[in-house]
Amino acid sequence: EGVLTVKDKTFFGENSTTILLGGAEVEKETRNKRKKFMLSAFETALGDRGSGSPRAALTVKCRLFQRGEGWASLQSFEVQDEGTLRER
Repeated sequence: EGVLTVKDKTFFGENSTTILLGGAEVEKETRNKRKKFMLSAFETALGDRGSGSPRAALTVKCRLFQRGEGWASLQSFEVQDEGTLRER
């Protein structure tokens, strides 16, 4: 536990990213090894929304440090009450 694995599947193939939740930023390379970026992940409690069970979102932060300050993206994953996955 404490590890998030995201698998992206496209017509061009599959890419898998694994990151430790709550860990320090880790330097990664793109598949073609031309660019580097910093990756981290964390869990955020969202409350129970009346369902009685606690809910959480898992978020991946990708910081494009080679472009300078302010270049980052956040991608969050949350399982909804009906069992569907919400990605933002």
